Amino acid sequence: MLELRMEDCLQRSDSTTLVSLLYEEGLSALLVTRLDQVVTKELSQAGFSRISLLLKAVGIVSEKTEDLELLLRHGLGTKESVRDLLTSDLHKNSAPALSLTEEFYDYFLVRQ
Repeated sequence: MLELRMEDCLQRSDSTTLVSLLYEEGLSALLVTRLDQVVTKELSQAGFSRISLLLKAVGIVSEKTEDLELLLRHGLGTKESVRDLLTSDLHKNSAPALSLTEEFYDYFLVRQ
């Protein structure tokens, strides 16, 4: 059900509803796994604009340090597809991806 609702938000380029959906679902390990599945699917279909929208939503959700910590504890930074996306050349042209990458680095630098 979540995947269908996320897909609908991505098709309509509706980041506001997508952010609400992420909060509604709860910042859990299951959500991180589903995000990973969506990113993997979109990468295989070269859906970069849709991934950018998804990253924007995750970036908004993770603006609160405690929410970012929760997502990272649930494995967001360890998912191969997300890690590959954030370290690829694609983020250079995507403000949401660049912003989220900076948040990850800032978080890990502060935690050291």
